[in-house]
Amino acid sequence: MKKQRLKKLFIIAAVFVLFVLAMDKAVMPFYVNSVKSIEMPNLIGKKLEEAKQIIDSLNLKLENVTERHDARFPAGYVIIQNPRPQMKIKEGRRVYLVVSSGEQKVEVPSLIGKSVREAKLTLEKFGLRLGAVEYDFSEDFPEGAIFSQSIPEKAKVSIGTPVSVVVSLGDAEGKTQVPNLIGIPLSKVERILNEAGLRIGKIVYEPSSTVLPNTVIEQFPRPGFFVAKGSSVDIFVAKELSEMQKQNY
Repeated sequence: MKKQRLKKLFIIAAVFVLFVLAMDKAVMPFYVNSVKSIEMPNLIGKKLEEAKQIIDSLNLKLENVTERHDARFPAGYVIIQNPRPQMKIKEGRRVYLVVSSGEQKVEVPSLIGKSVREAKLTLEKFGLRLGAVEYDFSEDFPEGAIFSQSIPEKAKVSIGTPVSVVVSLGDAEGKTQVPNLIGIPLSKVERILNEAGLRIGKIVYEPSSTVLPNTVIEQFPRPGFFVAKGSSVDIFVAKELSEMQKQNY
């Protein structure tokens, strides 16, 4: 009795397997071939609403829409699609889209009171960069501290935006700007420095074949720097080449 029952179950299972195989070989190909094949359109760069209309008109199914920051396209435009454009697909195929949420924005940090080096590192952490660095006097900030920035704190800007700063030279009182001495004869240097409230520091003579002897060819501090009145300025002065040096030139 038990053997007959097992035999019956075996026959039923075998018939079911044969039925499934027959469906797979005969019915499924017919069904697949009967579904219309189309070319996937290019939806990239189109507004989401327009892309939805195209998908519906082709009897496709919009399965999922996600968002991602993208600087190339404004918010609401398709940036990625699956299936790919021009791919041969069947009607009813699921379509997946990624839509731009616009360019990524970041908040500008406060740079006030920081040094130029600190400001550069801070901006890099936020994906921004240091722009122009200018210098000016300030009674409220010590020398070397930033007291102004071109974009205010917490403003939303694009990644990579430069932020320019103004750095304090300290209080203007007692400061003077170093004049340009390069190209000036040594005989006139002392008078120019005295007028600026400065004095001559070290004088270093260097051989030169292109500049007249006793002419300033370099200086330290450089022209334009602000220093305390009474500071010294070192200068490098051209001197005539020796006979041996002339032969080498």
